[in-house]
Amino acid sequence: MKSSQALMPTLGALLSFIASPALALDLLPIEAPQAGLDARAADYSALNLQSVETFLWGGSDTINTAIANLTVYMNGKEENILNLERFKDLVTSVKCAEKSTTLTLESDDAFAHLMEAWDWTNQHENNTFVLIAGSGQCSSSSKRQPYIIESVEYDNTTNTATLNGAQSDWKTVAHTYDLHVGGTPSSKLAQRDYSGSYALNFTHTINFGKWAFDAVEGVQITAVCNDCYTTGEFDFNFDIKTVLGIPDGASLTLNPKGVTAVVNPTIGLVGKLSGSKSFEKKFLTIPIDGISVADIIELGPEIAFKGSLDIGPLKGTASVTTGVTLTINDDADFTLDLLSPSDASANGWAPEVTGDDTTITAMISGGVSLGVVADVEFDISVLGKGLSAGIGLNPLAGVLLSAIDSSAGACADDPEHHQYGVQLAPYAGVYLQASVSDVATVTITSETISLPSTCTGFGAALTSGVSTTVVPTTTAVPTPSGSVIPSSSAAINRRAPRPTSF
Repeated sequence: MKSSQALMPTLGALLSFIASPALALDLLPIEAPQAGLDARAADYSALNLQSVETFLWGGSDTINTAIANLTVYMNGKEENILNLERFKDLVTSVKCAEKSTTLTLESDDAFAHLMEAWDWTNQHENNTFVLIAGSGQCSSSSKRQPYIIESVEYDNTTNTATLNGAQSDWKTVAHTYDLHVGGTPSSKLAQRDYSGSYALNFTHTINFGKWAFDAVEGVQITAVCNDCYTTGEFDFNFDIKTVLGIPDGASLTLNPKGVTAVVNPTIGLVGKLSGSKSFEKKFLTIPIDGISVADIIELGPEIAFKGSLDIGPLKGTASVTTGVTLTINDDADFTLDLLSPSDASANGWAPEVTGDDTTITAMISGGVSLGVVADVEFDISVLGKGLSAGIGLNPLAGVLLSAIDSSAGACADDPEHHQYGVQLAPYAGVYLQASVSDVATVTITSETISLPSTCTGFGAALTSGVSTTVVPTTTAVPTPSGSVIPSSSAAINRRAPRPTSF
């Protein structure tokens, strides 16, 4: 019979790491609304120089939809910004060169408004504005191209303006900005073209074959996890605020959707070990489609699966099978402050934990636990500056083994009264943890719980007796330490169904 118990979060610790960028969903410009669309009156306000401008990118595939929203601020008295997309319909031709850009307007009234609005640039040698040419406006490229304009010349006879300046890049011109990347449209314009969410796929098989090694001389260990797997996905959002090139805020938000993890290993133990040993091995790294916005952001997530094994003290030869299923509520949310990780917030992450039956094949004493660490890792580059973060989900299953020698029968509920037996005290646990650039760490939820113990008899069957000898183990159930973010308590849950495809 399987057993389920509530899991309460306490203190914990983290080890998470960052790997190289994965594949990417390329986001393309979402063109800004254009001037001149109102037939009732000419609107030339889009020609005005601005101190704030917002740019959108979007993209989707058969699974994910993603939006990037970049708001650029020009707060200095000698700087402004202008989005060429907003008055595209007023322009009859655009010619872009390395040192100048030439615009021709059809309307005399529009050109008169342009001269009045842009003449500010010529009033002082330090006055400049950033011109952003849209996709295909200056070349066949789908990128938006920035230019820094230092002066403007006008030709009234042809309604032509020559903007003198240099081609630039986003890293140079966007010194103060807000950037949002994720699946939630942050404007009505984005909602017009895209809907849905950007999610990290978490449905994977974890089959690491037969993990075999010598713990120490004379002690052999094998571990097999033929039916270990994870399911679900994580909705993802990233936000960063930068002032004069210095990050003023950066956060990463995750929301689980149908997330479960199942670990049910069979562990073979042979030999005698007086102390305890821990082992870890990476078995699988799976790239996840990330997000790419040309010259703005590169987001490359991946999932790395590791096995973690703790054994000892140990005496005997046996095979132990145990298991645990972990389920996270869809209402959970987690926001990691990349600049101040201690200010992270988490709600509803305490999981539902279900322990499987634990069985043993022979007499043995000691302790053993196996965990499978699923690290969702992020490598983020924004305007040439790198950030890294990770979140690790580590369900584990373990058992403490106590050998019993009793002439009265080792196990009280054994009708055959075997003289020898093993008391099995299984436990289940989970660590849910996050890191920033391998420097700061926080634990969202971390705990182990004891499951109902059982006793398995071995050897000759007895009918009576009086003496009993128990050989207990001193193995401690793994207990992490470190900073922790409180989360709500867990609930009872049935084991999650095995997914049919991956």
